[in-house]
Amino acid sequence: MAGQKLVKVAIMGVTGAGKSSFIRTITQRDDIVIGKGLQSETVDAASYLFSCEGINYALIDTPGFNDTKRSDQEVLAAIMKYLSEEYEMGQLLSGIIYLHPISCPRVQGSMMNQIRVLKELCGSEAFDNVLLGTTFWEEVELAKAEAREEELFSTDCFLGDMKDFGAKPTRVYQDREHCIELIQSFAVKERKALKIQRDLAKPGARLESTSAAEILSGELIALQLEQDRELDLIREEADRAEEERIRVVREREARLQREQEEVLRQRQQERERLRLQQQRDEARRRERDRQAEQSAAKERERQTQVRREMEQRTREAARLAAETKRREEQLKKEKEEVERVERRRRAEDERKRRAQQAEIERHRLTLHSRESLIRRGYGLVCLALNQVMDHRL
Repeated sequence: MAGQKLVKVAIMGVTGAGKSSFIRTITQRDDIVIGKGLQSETVDAASYLFSCEGINYALIDTPGFNDTKRSDQEVLAAIMKYLSEEYEMGQLLSGIIYLHPISCPRVQGSMMNQIRVLKELCGSEAFDNVLLGTTFWEEVELAKAEAREEELFSTDCFLGDMKDFGAKPTRVYQDREHCIELIQSFAVKERKALKIQRDLAKPGARLESTSAAEILSGELIALQLEQDRELDLIREEADRAEEERIRVVREREARLQREQEEVLRQRQQERERLRLQQQRDEARRRERDRQAEQSAAKERERQTQVRREMEQRTREAARLAAETKRREEQLKKEKEEVERVERRRRAEDERKRRAQQAEIERHRLTLHSRESLIRRGYGLVCLALNQVMDHRL
């Protein structure tokens, strides 16, 4: 890339705003680690190069504020160190993309301080080289997201004043062409030194003396004072809690003494009640044993009666089975006799049918013979008539 124009763009934002994901979408590099939770994956500023339409770009992934592993002062020191070194080498940023998660319902507390630090890092002279991007639109209902966007860019203490001084608000989606268009917008911008770079370049300048560091230092002092007040309140609460605990313990001891006396009295009553109950239970047990013996005797008598009935029913069943078998054999014989009579009847019917057929055939032949004789006689008569007629002629 030597001799070619290099457009440097720093990607800033709180931890989890989508900085590494934004860079990975553009560069399509798999070695860029994207955090899956609230812990940051970017430790120090890292530069990622890519080219588009003959222009070389360097995307600087910066560590995010509100990190779980480092304080905001340490994160700011890392960013300042990178910007100072770049400035000393004559390298200026073409722009900054500040990413804000629109999924965050409110801008307060530490996020407010981080926005103030961003403003002090850039300085109002460089706001027109800043792009204010909102991410994670797909995770929030559109109406809620638009309301948050309106509040974010219309309130001066948020990002409204940066917008008024030239910073450009935009929505950032996980689409490579869209992300590249955002980066390409810096190719035509004039490179400007950031306020923090100019401050650190002054003789004798130190990190802690910069306005950005003072914001975090003020926050740290305020946090310390708040913690001291909370500790005092905790101590007072602990003293009151101790007094209350002693009072409660004494009341509990007195209550326990009364309860023990009551328990002793109740135990004596319970022992007497149990003795009487045992006597009643013993009487009931003897009565139950007597009744059980009577029931057992009745059960044995009932079982004997049942056994006798079963034997009687068995004998009756055997008798019925023999009778049934005898009847079945008799029915079988009767059936065979009926079949023999039926066969004789069918044979007799067949004989009669054949005799009738023979008689019918005999009559048919007789009729046929008679018909032949009549025809021959008629022929002879006709012949005789013809001869007579011929003789007369």
